[in-house]
Amino acid sequence: MSDVAPPRLQKGDVLLIAGFAKRLGYDDIASIPQLWQRLGPHIGRLPNEISGYAYGVIFNNDDEGFEYLAGVALSAFDGVPDEFTTFRVPAQTYAVFVHHGHISAIKETMKAIWTNRLPESGLKPLDAPSYERYGPSFDPRTGNGDVEIFMPVHPPEDSRSQ
Repeated sequence: MSDVAPPRLQKGDVLLIAGFAKRLGYDDIASIPQLWQRLGPHIGRLPNEISGYAYGVIFNNDDEGFEYLAGVALSAFDGVPDEFTTFRVPAQTYAVFVHHGHISAIKETMKAIWTNRLPESGLKPLDAPSYERYGPSFDPRTGNGDVEIFMPVHPPEDSRSQ
């Protein structure tokens, strides 16, 4: 199991994300790289794009699976081509974890977060979109580097009262 450091808490603002999305089963994550390959040529070319980071948003989770959106942040959705999926990530509090190393091991990091680090933190998860943030320390050509994982949680004062 992956060694994951305890999270930092961070208030997140609303994020406007545009990219390509697909509904996946929990055992069907092998198709996620195809979404990133499809997005790659468009990075830096979308209207109102905020440069510096790319995002993998996980939403509409249920017993069957989830939707995954590989995208970039925008200041507005105006002018986004029709073939793109747009998604508004709400403002909320996040427990932020860091995945180190090759992206192929992120599944083990996620397992460590859910089975160990999140429960140990005493934070209560929210049923809300989570996301991965790929920044300057991540090399998309090699798949190596740090990825921040933003897990929505109840603010600490809410966690203590439950």
